[in-house]
Amino acid sequence: MDIISQLQEQVNLIAHLAFNTIGTLQRDAPPNRLSPNYPEPPPHPTEDGSNFSEQPKLMSAGLVKAAKQVCSILAKVKKEMSAICSMSCTFVQRELDD
Repeated sequence: MDIISQLQEQVNLIAHLAFNTIGTLQRDAPPNRLSPNYPEPPPHPTEDGSNFSEQPKLMSAGLVKAAKQVCSILAKVKKEMSAICSMSCTFVQRELDD
């Protein structure tokens, strides 16, 4: 797989994880009263055996991992582009010398 495809795949993964993380946080957030004029919100339903406080931590760890992979791919791109520019400059210099 070429480097651009790897980068696109990681960016898509970050978008997927970000949307899922935000959706999960919205779903699991406790209800909040918007104004004293509104009635009390209904109690937040919870599933037995689920630890909701750990889920956002795991999701954010996934986002950080994906972001670090994007950084490493970008470093590879920079290194390859630097090598290409160096070869191009060498070629142009040789052409000018001839």
